[in-house]
Amino acid sequence: MGVNEPGDRHELDRLVRRLTSDGERTADFFRGLPPEAWEMQVYTTGGQWTVRMVLAHFVFAERALKRLIADVAAGGKGAPKDLDIDRFNAAEAAPFLTTPPSELLDEYREARAATVGMAAGLELPDLSKPGYHPWFGDVELGEMLKLVYRHNMIHLRDIRVAVETGAPVAHRDLTPARDHTRRSRPSVAPLRALRGRLACDRRGDRPAHPRGRGRALGVVGGFGRVRLA
Repeated sequence: MGVNEPGDRHELDRLVRRLTSDGERTADFFRGLPPEAWEMQVYTTGGQWTVRMVLAHFVFAERALKRLIADVAAGGKGAPKDLDIDRFNAAEAAPFLTTPPSELLDEYREARAATVGMAAGLELPDLSKPGYHPWFGDVELGEMLKLVYRHNMIHLRDIRVAVETGAPVAHRDLTPARDHTRRSRPSVAPLRALRGRLACDRRGDRPAHPRGRGRALGVVGGFGRVRLA
């Protein structure tokens, strides 16, 4: 049964619970990192973010996605179709360059609590409202809510690998093709690809723990297994 079908109020309640539990697990993950891990480089590409900057990304992305979802719920169109995500990320990251990890963690928890509060106030018909997501194009609001935590799951997996191996990884975000000339039902191919990419952790298909930096740092592995639903 899809999120836009009648009698599926439990889907909205489940999304709220999932956003809540994911926020708690994410906060626990970062709280469990040793001090020396925070300035480790996570990505070889883009802004070459450190662990601290990825958490900063969670903060400003969460706030932006909450505004986007609230706009769609109110009948808006979502994000501007000409939004440059790279420029947005660079501009939003700048104020956080010197923010201590403890403050970032507090800001993340506040941002997620605001998202949960907004989601809890939605009505079932809101989940089927269409809007423009800056990465996945035209999707229903229910999928946007799921993408809030799925987005973070990818980054957390990358952090874990980078810290465990002591080497940054390439940022492998999806780049779904978009057709801005029509607003028919969006392709599910990018979302299937996202599920496939994350599901590899459930199969144990990830680098083994090296006998080195990752073990010495006592990395939290709470995101080794992920649930996509």
